[in-house]
Amino acid sequence: MKQKKGLNDLLIPILLVLVVVPVLVYFHIYESGLSQYDWYDTDDTVYDLYVTGKQTVLLITSGVMLAILAFYVLLYKETCKNMKCLLPVLGYETWMVLSAFGAKDKTLALRGAEGCGESLFVVLCYGVILVYCYQLLQSEADYLTVLKGICVVTVVLGAVGLFQLAGRDLLDLQWVQRLIMPSALEAQYVGKLGDTFSAHTVYSTLFNPNYAAQIFAVFLTFFMYMAFTEQKKKIAVCYLGLCGVLALLLFFTYSRMGLILGIVGAIGALWLAVGNKKKTIVLSIAFVCVVVLLFGLDFVTGGRMKSRLIDAKTDMPISSMTTDEEGIHITYKGEHADVTLADAKGHTGLFGGDGSIRVKDLGEIEGIELMLDDHTWYFVQIDGVYYYINDFGRPDTLTDIPKVSLFGLEHLASGRGYVWARTIPVILKRPLFGYGPDNFVAAYPQNDYVGKYYYSKMTNMIMDKAHNGYLQIMVQNGVPALVWLALFVIIWIKRELQTDRQGLLISERMGKAAFLSCCIYLVSLLTCDITLFTMPVMVCIWGISISTQKSSL
Repeated sequence: MKQKKGLNDLLIPILLVLVVVPVLVYFHIYESGLSQYDWYDTDDTVYDLYVTGKQTVLLITSGVMLAILAFYVLLYKETCKNMKCLLPVLGYETWMVLSAFGAKDKTLALRGAEGCGESLFVVLCYGVILVYCYQLLQSEADYLTVLKGICVVTVVLGAVGLFQLAGRDLLDLQWVQRLIMPSALEAQYVGKLGDTFSAHTVYSTLFNPNYAAQIFAVFLTFFMYMAFTEQKKKIAVCYLGLCGVLALLLFFTYSRMGLILGIVGAIGALWLAVGNKKKTIVLSIAFVCVVVLLFGLDFVTGGRMKSRLIDAKTDMPISSMTTDEEGIHITYKGEHADVTLADAKGHTGLFGGDGSIRVKDLGEIEGIELMLDDHTWYFVQIDGVYYYINDFGRPDTLTDIPKVSLFGLEHLASGRGYVWARTIPVILKRPLFGYGPDNFVAAYPQNDYVGKYYYSKMTNMIMDKAHNGYLQIMVQNGVPALVWLALFVIIWIKRELQTDRQGLLISERMGKAAFLSCCIYLVSLLTCDITLFTMPVMVCIWGISISTQKSSL
C-alpha cells in the first residue's frame, strides 16, 4: 500500500482511541435499571462523567475502523498480514456474544454497568482495534506518529493529575463544567459537579485512582525503555521527564499494586534497555532512591501511602445472619440466637449483653431494631416472612452466602480477598457462559450485608467489580473466555520470544516497550478490573507489540 508523506490518514482512528478516549469527560444522566433489585436504591439515576462519552467515541471510531479494514482487505489482500495469531481473539469475542444471549441482565450486557462501561459492543470494539493496529501499522513513520500520540495522552493525563495533586481539580472549575455537559443541564448542574476522592488524590480522567495507577505504571515502563534506548539525548531527557512526572503521580494515586508494578516495570525496562550490567544496577538503585524520597514526601504530608501498605486483619464477630418465616437467625462469636417480633416486644438482651433488640416503628409497619457489634440492624415481618431493611429502606432476604476459605486472609488488598472469596462460588454456578458482559454487579451476592459491614464499613456498598480482571472474565463470560484469552497471551509471548529486535528502529524499540508494558498490565489485573478507562489504550499498545513481532505463528 502506498503512503503519502506526512500524517497517514489511516492512523487517525488509532490516535482517537489512544488520545481522545482516555481523556474524554462528558456529563450524562440516565437510569441504570438496577432499581429492579431489592439491594439497590429505588432511585437508580446515574450522573455519569466518565463512561458515556468514552463509549460513544470508541463505538463510532471502531465502526470507522471496521469499514476501513473491510476495504483494506479487499484492496490489498495480498499484502495483508497473516492473522492466525489473532484467532483466539475471535474465539474470545464470539464467546462474549454467546454469553450476552444468556445474560442475567440484558440492559447491563448491552449498555454496560456504571463505573465500568464494558458492554458487549465495547468489548467487540477491542477486537476491531487490535486487528486494525496489527494490519495498519507498517512503516517507521506510522510508529513514530503513534509514539507522538502516546506522548500527547501522557502529557494531558499528567497535567490533569498534577492539578489534582495540587488540590486544584480542573473539574471544579465552572467553565470546564460547561464544556463537558449539554447546555440544557448547565443551569441545574454547573457548580455542583465534583469528585468523590480526598484532596490531593490523583485519578486524572480515568474515574478511579486504581485505573490511573494502571495506566501510569504502563506508561512509566514504556517511556523508561524508550529513554534508555534513545540515541538523541534531548529526546531521552524528555522521556525521562515524563517518567519523573508519571512516578510522582503514580505514588499519589495511593495504589499499592500500581506502585509495585511501576517499580518493577521501570527497573525491568532498565535491565533490558541498558547493556552494561553495572550501569543498570546504579540506575536501578537511583530509581529506588527516588521512590524512597517519595515516601519521605508522603511522611511529611500525613503518611497516607505508608498507612496503606499493611492491611489490618478484619474479624467478623457476626459470622452468620439469615432471615426466613421463622425469624432472624444470628451467630455471634460462636453463639447462636433466634429472634422474632415477640422477642423484641420483651426488650430482650442478646449474647451476654453485647446485643439488644426492641420493637421499632418503621413508618407504616412495626419492626425490630437489633443493636449488635456497634451497628443497628432493622427487620420487618411481611406476610409471615422476616426481612432485613437495608439502608435504601427496602426489605431484602438475608441468606447464607456461599464463599471459599482464604484462611483468614480476606482482609488483604484492601478487602479484595473478601470479594474474591464470594466471587469464586458465583463462577461455579455458571462456569460455561457466565452471567453476561458487565453483569458482575447483578451476579454478585449483594445481600451479604454482614460481610459488607465488616469489610467496607458500609452495608449499602454495591459490589460492582471483582477487583480481579481474570475473575471478572469468568463471572461475566465463563471459564472458556479466560481460556481464549490465555491462549492469545501464550501465542503473543511465543511470538515475542521468536522475534529478534537487535536494531534501533523506532518500531523495534516501541515493540519491546509495548511488550513490557502489556506484561505489567496483565499483572495489574490480579487486583484491578478490565474497564473502559484503561482497555482502549492497552489494546492499542498491544497492537503495537504484536504488529512489530516477526513470527510464523
